[in-house]
Amino acid sequence: MKSKANFLALLASIALLASCGEGTPNESSSIQGEDPASSSSSSSVDAPVTYKIVIRASEGVEVQSDKSEAEKGETVTLTVTLAEGFSLKSIALNGDSSKIAKVSDTTYTFVMPDTSAVITTTVDVEGDCVVTGDVAAKLEAQADGSFKGTVSCERDSLVDIKLGSVSYSFIHVDHDHSFGYYESAYGSSNAFRLAGNAIYEITVTPSAEKPVKIVRVGVFHAPTNVKELESLFNGDFAGRGVLDGGAFAVPGLSGVSYKNSVTGIQYDWSLYEKGSFATATSLLDEDDVSYDVKVLDGDTYKVVDTYIETIKDSEGRYFDDSVRTDTVAYSGTYAVESVIDEESDALQRYKRSTARAASEIAMPSHNLYSLSREICYGYRVGFTVEDDLVAARVAITPTDKGTEGFEVEVYSWKNYDPNASTYADATKVERKEYRICLTFNADSTLASGSFVENYYDETTWKFNNSDAENGGSIKTNAKPVIKRKSSFTYSYDAPKEGAPDFDFSPYFITSVSNLSATSKDMGKNVIQLGATVDEARDPDDLPVEEDGITGYNSLLKFDYAPVTALDSWQIGIVGSSNESVIGRGTRRAYCWDALAQGQSTVTIGNHVGSELATLDLTVSNNVKVQGYFVWAPSDVDESVVPNSSSVRLYAGDKVSVYLWASPTNCDPVPTVVSSDPALKVTLSDGRVRPDAWNIASYPTYLMTIDATGMTLTEQKTVTLTVNDPFFDENRATANKISVTVMPGSSTSSWPASVVGTTWNGNKEITDAKDIELGFSTGVTHCESSVTFTGEDYAVSGYKKATLTATYQGQTRSYDLGYTYDPSSSKVFTFKSNSYDVTLSSTVDKGANAFGLIYVVSTWYGGDDVDEDDIVGYPEDENGPASYQWFTLA
Repeated sequence: MKSKANFLALLASIALLASCGEGTPNESSSIQGEDPASSSSSSSVDAPVTYKIVIRASEGVEVQSDKSEAEKGETVTLTVTLAEGFSLKSIALNGDSSKIAKVSDTTYTFVMPDTSAVITTTVDVEGDCVVTGDVAAKLEAQADGSFKGTVSCERDSLVDIKLGSVSYSFIHVDHDHSFGYYESAYGSSNAFRLAGNAIYEITVTPSAEKPVKIVRVGVFHAPTNVKELESLFNGDFAGRGVLDGGAFAVPGLSGVSYKNSVTGIQYDWSLYEKGSFATATSLLDEDDVSYDVKVLDGDTYKVVDTYIETIKDSEGRYFDDSVRTDTVAYSGTYAVESVIDEESDALQRYKRSTARAASEIAMPSHNLYSLSREICYGYRVGFTVEDDLVAARVAITPTDKGTEGFEVEVYSWKNYDPNASTYADATKVERKEYRICLTFNADSTLASGSFVENYYDETTWKFNNSDAENGGSIKTNAKPVIKRKSSFTYSYDAPKEGAPDFDFSPYFITSVSNLSATSKDMGKNVIQLGATVDEARDPDDLPVEEDGITGYNSLLKFDYAPVTALDSWQIGIVGSSNESVIGRGTRRAYCWDALAQGQSTVTIGNHVGSELATLDLTVSNNVKVQGYFVWAPSDVDESVVPNSSSVRLYAGDKVSVYLWASPTNCDPVPTVVSSDPALKVTLSDGRVRPDAWNIASYPTYLMTIDATGMTLTEQKTVTLTVNDPFFDENRATANKISVTVMPGSSTSSWPASVVGTTWNGNKEITDAKDIELGFSTGVTHCESSVTFTGEDYAVSGYKKATLTATYQGQTRSYDLGYTYDPSSSKVFTFKSNSYDVTLSSTVDKGANAFGLIYVVSTWYGGDDVDEDDIVGYPEDENGPASYQWFTLA
């Protein structure tokens, strides 16, 4: 634990060293002792390309793969385990069940494709599907394997949804396709809370990634108060979808017409069978038209969005600041696949799953967020009378229209008086008045509405009169200032046939020219070693008024045709003739880095489409190595590397640690010389990718320190000097590593196997800190022991150990995982599979003892965390780490 803290401090101290180059380097190769002159043009053999295997099993089925990643052509074996009551209908590779072969009822195989493998399943479930709680219903089985039924909630209801022995919680809800006021039943034993005055249709599809859909299909009566009106619009998720375009789909919605006289926009949207089409037309200039077009054509999904909202509010913010793409015009071509691994697919920003593309098409966009805000400010937000809000009222008038639905009128107002305020920024007496009219269909879907916000001050409103019911009255011949005024209609007809008729050609790049890529202070088309040459981006990431070339991390510069195109964010490097020089990075989702000195021809094009041009680039280096440091791999005890410039081991032992160079974009060619020939040191032939995230970007080698030929009677310090032709000579001792070699114990009793043995805690904890030990506070001593078994631990590759702690007759047991190698300095490695555990260990081989820290954390919400120090305690603001020591019983 100390070494981690020291390493973080070191990173802070050398941050300036890493800032002298561009970007972030990734894995490359240079050979120990290689001639510096020849290293600039040499290249290593490309490592085999592996792809991830991602499991997305349905509820009730567990799928385990014998590999987490594999090369193209490798055979992968899957083991399937079903929960009681479940049966497997299908198992598919990237949406295709024909690509998986059945070996037995529990074993399946497939051949790894040249892309990530996403494994999905469908299942059948035995038993009834029921809703229980304040209301109850049995959902009926459907031909497609789903279950469907309705529940009627006259008042707010707490319910559970179960299918056979399976219980569904809020995380199982498909919010994108649900609709209504529902939420997680926080603090209750039930899973859901459904708003009253509503009828809900509930669908459970056991094989779906999100099995539960909840859709409001009707109400008992028109809303008569704020709560009932709020339930038609609000909720944790898709209840807001009635008005929030671009976020949630409204079931059956096929058209929207929306006019806002303040922003000066008339917005019209229509749904097609294979797309959607929207126009935003200026009310002042009918020739000023923006488009939002989406078309799904087989395995291609195209978007053109030319709308930019230029109207800002009184504080200088965009009128609709909740939609980032309202401030950026863009176009894009996306590859459509049945299933996309959005966690590991490097090109996922340029792809859409079939389901996501269809969902985006069905969602209206732009301005409708503003509509939601307008309406909620008129009946729900800010009506609590306090401080300078001296009076307020909301009046709701419902009208039932039978089979035609119902209507709701809202008249509300707020009066403000700065004389009652405790805040200095309240400046004048004012009034805000809202008039809203909403019509709903019989199934409670929104049909139309209008909204007006009027503003009054002392020149237009009489505040001090007897009309308390209305908060005053308007002055004779006065007129209010109209702050916002809008109207809208929603339609629910069948989608229009086919796809929108739209000319996409002006919005997509067909050719590039004047192509170049140059690092800072380098020549034309010369890239600094370690720089990021090109990186994935998204239109949502682009700053306002910046295009796809300047608005992301890339060294590419080019002109393009046609000049009206909006997809420059999608143009970048799609290939490299020498990927050991300019290759794909692995630290970020998608990027091309300058990995080694040399030359490469890169291909420029659309990441999921055509190739447009090539560019010859040279990677060079003008950055000196500023220092060499060490770090312990995960299978080496942290005590072996007490800090970033020293190593500790026993005579007769051998240990491998990481040797890494700083800054990130240097080009090291290291050799290591030991001041004592008896201590032998070797380096890996080339760079390695470490398993420590915080040094993964640094040029790193694996250094093996071998003290097996040393016999000592007293401790000895050996200096390792890292020789490097690119080392900055002004850095003095920054290339020195101190190795402390300790004499091995001739009476060492480390057993050949620890299975079945018990180690007792034998050192009293005398620190003044309180130690709760899971039982009580104020304890300064605990009887503890660790017993090692031969069982497999929950974490693969580890065996099971049991930690027992006893205090005043109370005993607690905890399972740990361990690995053991008596021949090396790493005697024990401990691991827990719980995120709520702090676990650390160290070894004193000479004393035949190991130390352990084990802390269990319990989170109670917010900042309330309770930590129980079971044995030892970690480094914190009160002092350094203190281990509980154990010796053989």
